[in-house]
Parts: sequence; C-alpha cells; structure tokens
Amino acid sequence: MPLEGYRIWLGHGFHILVTFIQVRGHIVSFAVVLVAPTSAGERDIARYDTAHGTPHRDLFGLRNGLLRKDWFTTVSANEAFSTAIADFKANHENYLRIFEEN
Repeated sequence: MPLEGYRIWLGHGFHILVTFIQVRGHIVSFAVVLVAPTSAGERDIARYDTAHGTPHRDLFGLRNGLLRKDWFTTVSANEAFSTAIADFKANHENYLRIFEEN
C-alpha cells in the first residue's frame, strides 16, 4: 500500500496536489488539495480528504481559517476522490473568491 501522488496544473498559478493509497484498485485514503496564488502568497484554499475516516471537503478563508467541513457519508472514497478532482478543475476560481472574501 504505497502512497502515490501527483500534481495537476490548472494554469494561472493554480494546481491540485493529489495523494492517495489504494488497495486492489480501490482508494482507501486520499487528499486532494487545491493550491492557489492568493494575496497572501501560494496557499491551500480547499481540500477533500479522508483524514477523519470519511470523505469530506474543507473550505478555508484567508482571515477565518477553516470555514466549514462538508461530509460525504454516502459515497465511496473512489467516488469522492474523482468528484474532488473534477470539482477543483471546474470551480478553482470560485474557491479562490471564497478564500479571499473570508
């Protein structure tokens, strides 16, 4: 069960850091982190992970830190992993706006 990882470049300084562990083709643990160029420098602005045993999304604000956790209790880690990457690819600019406004 080695830890695997890669980076997805989105342009304009945005990128997604992806790390995961899989067993027999199924993801058992992961972190998908959206990194953006912000007014405070390069920062993690949102993250999907399984750190608490259940897939969830953390949203961050520049001034307020952790804004909220959104839990995905009814989906598999594989599904949450795929959703995370697709979400960050499609909505990275919206996440930056949320980060900068909070």
